[in-house]
Amino acid sequence: MAALLSELVAIPTENPPGRNYQACAALLEKRLRNFGLDCERFGPAGLEKKSGESPACLLACYGRGKRTLYFHGHYDVVPAQSAQQFEPVRKEHFLFGRGSCDMKGGIVAMLYAILALKECGAELNGKAGLILERGDGRRGRLSMACEARAAGPQRHWDASGGTDERGGVERKPRRDFAARAGLREVRARWLAAPRRERI
Repeated sequence: MAALLSELVAIPTENPPGRNYQACAALLEKRLRNFGLDCERFGPAGLEKKSGESPACLLACYGRGKRTLYFHGHYDVVPAQSAQQFEPVRKEHFLFGRGSCDMKGGIVAMLYAILALKECGAELNGKAGLILERGDGRRGRLSMACEARAAGPQRHWDASGGTDERGGVERKPRRDFAARAGLREVRARWLAAPRRERI
């Protein structure tokens, strides 16, 4: 875990201005495939950034089924005050460097949580999905594309809008109220379950 985190921290994915996104995504994609996870890469078709480098979104999945629990992380970091902040430093069991907490460390933690399920042979009633993208403080269109792809071929995505379940495209962006409602439902079910059945 520390080795992968060190590699990620060493890539200066500063935003703004938005640089080294492709290099970071390439490293993550390579590692995801090496770990035996299905991985797809999306680019911002139909979208152009005013400045900086074009971002990439990665979708990795484990398991089978209609429902998907998403882990969502961003690989960009706030600008550094010094180039030395991209030189990871290990002190005992700590790793210091730009993005080691927010949120490249989170990316590594989520990835290894999914790998733990895989190595244990856990039988899931659905899929665990890992979405990695450039973050801007809100759910981006590329992550919407990843979620639509993970939902299956009956669901489509377009850069100009959202998705719908009928296979069409909504031309107007929409807020993700459904996802929040889904999380509330999951929490309610978990609280209602007998304690021995909680995971």
